[in-house]
Amino acid sequence: MELWDYQEWIPAVQQKDEALTLSNSIPATIFNLSSVADLHASYNDIEGSLPMDLGTSLPKLQALAVGYNRFTGSIPGSLANVSSLVNIFVPGNQFTGKLLVFGQMPSLHRTVVSLDHLGNRKVTTGISSPR
Repeated sequence: MELWDYQEWIPAVQQKDEALTLSNSIPATIFNLSSVADLHASYNDIEGSLPMDLGTSLPKLQALAVGYNRFTGSIPGSLANVSSLVNIFVPGNQFTGKLLVFGQMPSLHRTVVSLDHLGNRKVTTGISSPR
């Protein structure tokens, strides 16, 4: 698994999120739309946790970008079952628990996480690619 400088990817995520300004939470109705392919909500003031069944409720998800919010809890393990997931951008939150085994996700191309509260609690941020 390679690690890349995540700074290259941040401007693209920021640009996509300029039209979306949320605060407090992502509307629960979004998680009931099984056709959602891209969920971009980075750089907002969102708090709380992601639904544990996120991977089940959004089976066509290709990109999850929720970085630099105030999410807590764990990164949903159900994401490992989303065969179409290509990009995960979740740094700058306060996720806890174990890190997903990204290398076992065949379509995953880019992953950006902050490991400050995950796994061994070492502070590490970067983009990885299993390819």
